[in-house]
Amino acid sequence: NLKICKKAVQRMEEGVNLIKNDENARFAFLLSNISMDRQSKWKNNILTWRPFQIGFFLMNISSVANPAHPERNFLDLLWFPTGGGKTEAYLLIVSFLLFIRRFRSTNNFPDNSLAVIMRYTLRTLTIQQFERASSMIISSEITRKNSLDKHPSLKGAQFSIGLWVGQDATPNKKEEA
Repeated sequence: NLKICKKAVQRMEEGVNLIKNDENARFAFLLSNISMDRQSKWKNNILTWRPFQIGFFLMNISSVANPAHPERNFLDLLWFPTGGGKTEAYLLIVSFLLFIRRFRSTNNFPDNSLAVIMRYTLRTLTIQQFERASSMIISSEITRKNSLDKHPSLKGAQFSIGLWVGQDATPNKKEEA
């Protein structure tokens, strides 16, 4: 267990160093926090991060920011009781990913490509999580537009979101709709 904890600390330190030493990562971190703060205010909430959320974020941003990172194929399971903030931790990483990809836009990360796929098995959970993800995407898009003067690399396609829940719940063709 101590070896696992030490590895987690190393990964968090790597995330801190990425934010400290990489200007693009620092701006992506700043803009993703601005986006998360804005969308929380829409619900009259004050954004406060729990230690596990920041730890989870820091453990994962190096591999999110670098497609060649050795832990890119590593899977972390974030377990916390319902209502504990798992979704916000995940959405912070998603927002960070959207911004860092723009800052590092190359053929590996075209600005209009698919960035994230989320899957939920319960229909009601899917709709709820889609609403929360949509709020983050809209807020990140507002942040992107508001930051174009300072960060011209944010130009390009809008951040967007889509939903497919299967043909039993939604039509697959316009004619069926």
